[in-house]
Amino acid sequence: VDQLTKLDTIKDNSSQFVNKLVYGWNTTMRFLTVWRSIIRKIEGHFGSGVASFFVFLRWMCALNMCLAVLVVCFVVVPQALIGRGLDPPASVKATQSSYSFIFDGKVSWT
Repeated sequence: VDQLTKLDTIKDNSSQFVNKLVYGWNTTMRFLTVWRSIIRKIEGHFGSGVASFFVFLRWMCALNMCLAVLVVCFVVVPQALIGRGLDPPASVKATQSSYSFIFDGKVSWT
């Protein structure tokens, strides 16, 4: 019987810890939500339909930021680390040729 009560105590303590952790996380996320109070004011004056537009706008801004981070990580940083973009081969570079863009999506050297 003593083992069961110790196990229940551990279970209760861990459950309380997780609940406090989740509550703290939710409070922090609510505090960090961009435009939260402004959207609440707009919702009070103009209704929930107008507020839902601004919530959608906020979501689109966040999505745009995430995509910008992905572009920087997977396009800009590798290009900066390599140190060169579309350099032509040495034989083409020697003849001072220019880039010729073909409209099927390929780049050729002329």
